[in-house]
This record gives sequence, C-alpha cells and structure tokens, in this order.
Amino acid sequence: MVGNRKFEKDQCTFCKEKRHWKSDCPKLNKSESRSKANVVKSDGNDSDSSYFSLSITPLGCHSDASEWVLESSSSYHICPRRELFASFEELDGGLMSMGDGNTCQLVGKGTVRIRMYDETLRELKEVRYIPTMTKNIISVGALEAEDLRRTLGEGILNMSSGSLIVLKGIRRNNVYYLMGSTVTRLASSG
Repeated sequence: MVGNRKFEKDQCTFCKEKRHWKSDCPKLNKSESRSKANVVKSDGNDSDSSYFSLSITPLGCHSDASEWVLESSSSYHICPRRELFASFEELDGGLMSMGDGNTCQLVGKGTVRIRMYDETLRELKEVRYIPTMTKNIISVGALEAEDLRRTLGEGILNMSSGSLIVLKGIRRNNVYYLMGSTVTRLASSG
C-alpha cells in the first residue's frame, strides 16, 4: 500500500497501469522503454505494416547473443547484432515504430547461419537488423509462409517440412527458445 491507495501486485505505483511495476514503467524510464516494448509496427519500406509482438528479455535476465526466441506473432526474423550476419544488405531509412510511440532504425537485412540441436547448419534468410532490439527473433509465421508446419507438444515446438524437422524450440518460462545457436563469422571460418 502506498499512502491510502491500495495497489494490485501487478500494478505500477507510478502510472497506475497494470502489467508492470514502477521499476519497469515505460513512462518513468523512457530511455529504456524500447527494450521493454512488446508490440512493434513496421513503418519502413515493407509492403505491409502489421503489428507483431515480441518476447523481450526482462531487465536483469540473461540474454545470450546466440539465443533465438521463436515468436508466433512476429512478422519478421530480427537480429540486433551485425556481427551475426553471414550476408548483409544495408537498407536506407527504414523505421520501426514501437508500441509506446518510440521508433528504432531498421538498418538492414540479411542471412544468419544457425547450428541446430543436431549439428545441422541452416540459414535464416530475410533477417531484419535492428540494433536497438534486445533479442534475436525467429518469426514462426514467416517460416509457415515458407511451407513449414508447426507442431507443439510437451514443451517442444517443431517446425517441419514433411517428415524432416527443420528446427526445434524448447519452452522456458512460457517462451520457446531455439534449440541451436548462431554460427558467427569467426567460428564459421577455417
């Protein structure tokens, strides 16, 4: 309780909105809000400007550069680290509008190589480079558009083509993480 007002356990004592605490309040922490936003809208050169949600690592949680989140409502694959791209094309002037009104720069797009759980190497194409994001995102919808099929069960998400499992994710804290890691240029050369 603050003063005479009783707050619910998921209510911010600063802005009085639910689903975050004061320490995570985007109105109080405007400079950090871009890393906590959960909705993004494309305003760049892409043909559609649909909304998509992102699973962003909460403050204080471990964020591994090679770790990828499998996001069913994301329109695009996203990577915030330029050094993870095997091929890259700069884009001129693309902006992404965050759900809180902030924008971030869409700098380019390219291909990222990923070593799967079974040591198979795969290429993730058309990955958007947005350096202000905090997580690598694999769009399940984009994979389904490539005729891959999604199956869920027992904490595992499989994306398959026919009987071949192309990639696999495991559920942790109700978020699916890719069972695999990014192949960096340094690790892939030689």
